[in-house]
Amino acid sequence: MRHRTKYLIYLVMIFSFILIPSSVFADYGDTTLKKGMTHTDVIDLQQKLKELNFFTESEFTNYFGTKTEEAVIKFQQSIDITADGVAGQKTLASIDIKIKQKNLIPEGFTQLQIGDTNELVKTVQEKLQQLKFFTDEPTTSYDEATKAAVEKFQTANSLEATGIVDKATLVKLNTVSAAQTTSRGNSSPEP
Repeated sequence: MRHRTKYLIYLVMIFSFILIPSSVFADYGDTTLKKGMTHTDVIDLQQKLKELNFFTESEFTNYFGTKTEEAVIKFQQSIDITADGVAGQKTLASIDIKIKQKNLIPEGFTQLQIGDTNELVKTVQEKLQQLKFFTDEPTTSYDEATKAAVEKFQTANSLEATGIVDKATLVKLNTVSAAQTTSRGNSSPEP
C-alpha cells in the first residue's frame, strides 16, 4: 500500500511537469509577447520600454494591451525592424541592447577632445588610469596627457587612434573598465 502511494505521487509529479506549459519556466526573452496576453514578462517589457522613453504609463501590469503594443511599435520603428507590435526574440534582444548602450553612453554625450573641461573628462581619466593608460592625477581638463592616453587605449583596442573620445571609444572604455572591475572582484586569493 505504501509503495503504491509513492508510485502515485511520482506519477502526479511527472504529469504535472508535462502538463504545465513550458512558458512558465521560460526566461525573459524566451516568450513572444503580444497584444491580449497576460504574462509576468510584460511588466519587464513595459519597464524597459519606459526606460527608453517609449512607454509613457507610470504603472506597469502583466497585461499586454494597446498602450504596450503602441510602445513596442514605436521602438521597432526607431531601430528599423518590422513594426508589428509583437515583442519576439529580436525585439526583446534589441531592447536589451539599447538599454546597455544607454547605460554606456551618457545622455547628451558629445565627443571629448583637447580643451574640454567637465566631469566626464575626469571619469574617462579615472578609467584610463584604472586600465594603466593614464598616470597623471585625474582632473576635469582634457589635456595632451589625456589625448596620449586615449590614443594608447584606442590602439590597444583596435580603434582608430584619434585621441578623441567618441561614442565608440567611450563604449569600449566603459566595457573594458567594467570587465576588469568584474574580473578583479571575482578573483579569489591563491591558497
